[in-house]
Amino acid sequence: EKLTDEELSYICNLITGKEIKKYFQNNPQKFSKVRPGFRPNGLSERMAVKLVVRCRSEPFILSFLNEQILLLLKEINIQRNNLIKEGKDSESSLLLTLPQTGFSERIDLYFKISEQSYPKEYIELTKSAVQLLLEKQESALSSVVEMDKSTEVGILNEQLSKIKAEWENAENNYIQDIEQLKSAVEEAQHKLDDKERELTKANTKIERLKAELDELNKLEERAVSSGDMLRDDEYQFTSLCKVIYDYDGRLKLSRLSDIENGVILGDYLPDAPVHNKLYTKEKGVPGLEGFVGIWDWKAVPNLSDQSKDYILSVYKDKYIPIEIIIVYDCTSINNLVEKLENGIVGTITARKMIFAYWNDNGMYEGLFCTPSNLHITENSVSLKSNVFSLPYFLLAEKDIFFIDKRYFHRRINIGRPSKIIRIKNPLEIVK
Repeated sequence: EKLTDEELSYICNLITGKEIKKYFQNNPQKFSKVRPGFRPNGLSERMAVKLVVRCRSEPFILSFLNEQILLLLKEINIQRNNLIKEGKDSESSLLLTLPQTGFSERIDLYFKISEQSYPKEYIELTKSAVQLLLEKQESALSSVVEMDKSTEVGILNEQLSKIKAEWENAENNYIQDIEQLKSAVEEAQHKLDDKERELTKANTKIERLKAELDELNKLEERAVSSGDMLRDDEYQFTSLCKVIYDYDGRLKLSRLSDIENGVILGDYLPDAPVHNKLYTKEKGVPGLEGFVGIWDWKAVPNLSDQSKDYILSVYKDKYIPIEIIIVYDCTSINNLVEKLENGIVGTITARKMIFAYWNDNGMYEGLFCTPSNLHITENSVSLKSNVFSLPYFLLAEKDIFFIDKRYFHRRINIGRPSKIIRIKNPLEIVK
């Protein structure tokens, strides 16, 4: 880690300006390249320190600094190793050595140049411990008063013994503090590891939930819905009807089932008139025979014939029933896709449809389509070449209403699909 100017100045003062000046004097040619026009002999020790700080990146000076820093660290390590040989542990030996060095006031700088990896808390406690040791030494030494030459040697020895005991007691206390700190650091590290594992699990869960949310959003984009089904206040009933023509070519509506709350009931409402044919003079009604849609209607008195009701109706083009087209001799979704690509025989009048097959689990699996996905002829239907995905739905028998040899989903809004089935790669369409 790079030293600041202030930190380097501190270290240079430990090396001493005298030693720096001596180095310059021993290398006059290299010095002249760093300080042209000057001689080492004319340089003060203070200026020598400043020159080293200012020109630290010069190889000539950099090599000197590295050598001197290593010597400082070596002296500390020698003292520390001597204490280790006497039976002290590594941390205690360092704690007892540092007060005797030039780094006693700059413990953080010692750890910085030694490149030893310790937690910040450990360094701060070491600084506090060294400071307390220094204060204890100063206090103990100050208690030794100057004795008159006639003072008995025994009194002095007693005083020195007391100082030594206090010193040893302080040493033991700080060694215990170091041990407690080490234990606290280990415990904190364990807690940190636990929190990191918890954080990793939480991040994994968040990523999984994001992926699930993204998938749900994609499915929601392909949801099949026309919004809440509302009936015009002017009308009493809503029914699923099929366009038919009578013998004289008049358009009529064959009432297949009544609808309540967006659900095809499969029957007529109990309080509704029993009319299976609804005549209509409404303009803009889809005129294709066999077309199935949704109409609001009501029965009003017929002024010309009191025995019959007069029917008023309105086509609800916003709400579209979903026809279920059963594809036989089909055993899988891939098989269904293949049949749709090759073409299926049949006449299609629906605006929304699900092509489905009966699977081995007693369910219908199907793909939702609209006429925009299909190439429709008079007698067949097939997927357009630019279709590369379709919504997939899983249907139970209770979801399906059967009438007049046709199948319809009982719900007008069937919501989001179970998944999206890839029909072909978009790159294939580009090609």
